Amino acid sequence: ITLAADDRAHVSQRAQFARNNLWVTPYTREERFPAGEYPNQSTGGDGLPAWTAADRNIVDQDLVVWYTFGMHHVVRLEDWPVMPRQNIGFMLEPHGFFNQNPTLNLPTEITTTTGGHCSTGK
Repeated sequence: ITLAADDRAHVSQRAQFARNNLWVTPYTREERFPAGEYPNQSTGGDGLPAWTAADRNIVDQDLVVWYTFGMHHVVRLEDWPVMPRQNIGFMLEPHGFFNQNPTLNLPTEITTTTGGHCSTGK
C-alpha cells in the first residue's frame, strides 16, 4: 500500500518516498533518511526522489534497498479503545538466480565418504 494522501497535500510533498514501495540506491554514507535530512523543514523533493533522479549506476555497487510499507486501518468497533494489532510482512526471495538446484551436482566424495547425512555408511 502506498501513500493515500493526495499528491498536492503537504504531507505527500514531504513524504514522496512513500509513493513507491521499493527503492534501490547505491550506498552513500550521507544518505541516511528516505525523506532527506530535515523532512519537517522541507518543502518536498528531498531524499529518495532526488537521489534516484540522479540516475546513478547501481551495477557492481554496494546497494541500499529501501522498502516502504504502510497500512491503512479500516476502523472496526472491535478496535475501540485500542487497536489490538496489525500484521505486515516483507520477504525477498530470489527467482531464477540459479538455472538449477546447486545441490543436485555435488561430488560423490562429499556425500558418501565424509559421513554426511546422504552417506551410505561405507
